[in-house]
Amino acid sequence: WVQPAEPIKNIQLTIRGSDGSIDKVLLKDYAKSNEQQVFQNGSSDQFEIKHKDIGKIENITIGFDDNDQKAAWLLESVDIQYEEALYHFQAQCWLSSRLGQNFSWITMKPDPSNDVSKIFLYLHFPMLDIHYKVIIDTGESGINSNVILCIYGDENITKNFAL
Repeated sequence: WVQPAEPIKNIQLTIRGSDGSIDKVLLKDYAKSNEQQVFQNGSSDQFEIKHKDIGKIENITIGFDDNDQKAAWLLESVDIQYEEALYHFQAQCWLSSRLGQNFSWITMKPDPSNDVSKIFLYLHFPMLDIHYKVIIDTGESGINSNVILCIYGDENITKNFAL
């Protein structure tokens, strides 16, 4: 059982593609709406990031730093839309350094499923005008850390984007 806490603010996302990556983007800095705090209990949030094309998405790493071992986040899923493709990453797990070293991070490959979930992250790559949409579902527990997105491809890695 995890006691409810303030939302985690330092959630970071790295996306690795066949032609490059986007490294450790702090998600809260790329929220599409400033009306409310991101990663609230049971929330769905949208993010938009501009970056060059990284090709077909191969995997992502998402999580947060928590040296004090105080935070825990129930991550439901992440969805990323790239051109016409929708990549669904099913997590349904707790991320927390209380569980052990590096347990506040998870690396996932996309599921074959095309379920569209709640949180959208739109990535725009100006060189080829390609759009990525990342969807992240936060469980009812919420989060109180910063989020960063980074996308990896075969040839390049993006800078860290705070979300």
